[in-house]
Amino acid sequence: MGGFLTLTSDRSVYKGFLTNYHVVRNLSESPEALAEADSFGVSPNRETTGGDVFYPAKQDISATQKDADDSIKGLQQQLQEFKSEQHDREVARAHHSIRIQEGIENSEKKIEVFEVTRKIVDSMPINIGKVRFASGNALVQDKERIMDWAFVELAKSSLKLFKPNRMPTVPLSQEPRQYGIDRSVSVLASQPLDSFGKITRGNWVELPVL
Repeated sequence: MGGFLTLTSDRSVYKGFLTNYHVVRNLSESPEALAEADSFGVSPNRETTGGDVFYPAKQDISATQKDADDSIKGLQQQLQEFKSEQHDREVARAHHSIRIQEGIENSEKKIEVFEVTRKIVDSMPINIGKVRFASGNALVQDKERIMDWAFVELAKSSLKLFKPNRMPTVPLSQEPRQYGIDRSVSVLASQPLDSFGKITRGNWVELPVL
C-alpha cells in the first residue's frame, strides 16, 4: 500500500491510497471487466469499475486461523498434562508445586489470547475500499515500460485510516546521494510529506518533498 492522498476528478473528491495495478487487477467482477481494465484502465469516466479491496487477504486469514487453532490445541494438551500432574501430587500428598500452578495459569492465559485472536479473525475480512482509478497494462511512451498504479477509494467505514504520510527511515546505503542524485531538500524520518515534486510530462514524478 502506498501513500494516502486526496484526488479530485470532475468535481468529485476521493480520499484513498495508491497501490500497484497488478496487486488489485484480479479483483475485477468478471473476465470481461478484467480484460477491459487491462486494456483501458479503470476510470469513472469510462464507466469501468474495479473490485472491492479487503483486508487482510483470504490466505492470511486462513493461515492465522490455522495458527490459532493449532496453538489452542497444543496449549490445551499442555494444560491437561499440568492438571494431571497436579492431581497425582495431591493424591500422593506431595508439597504444592509453584511450577505446576504457574504452568496452569500461563497456559490458560495463552489459550484465552488465541481464542480472542480467533474471534477477531473470524469477523474478517473487512472492506477497506474500491478501485476507482487504475493504469491497466498501459505502456509508457517509449513502449518499453508498463504503467502499474491504482487508486483505491476508502470505504466510509475505513475513512478513519486516512492519515498524513510520513517519511520512512531510509538506510544510509539507500539514500539518493549514494546513486548520484543530488537532493536540494532533505526530508527527515517521520516528517509529514504534504506535496509532490514537479510533474513533468513523459517522466516520473519526483519524490515527495516538504
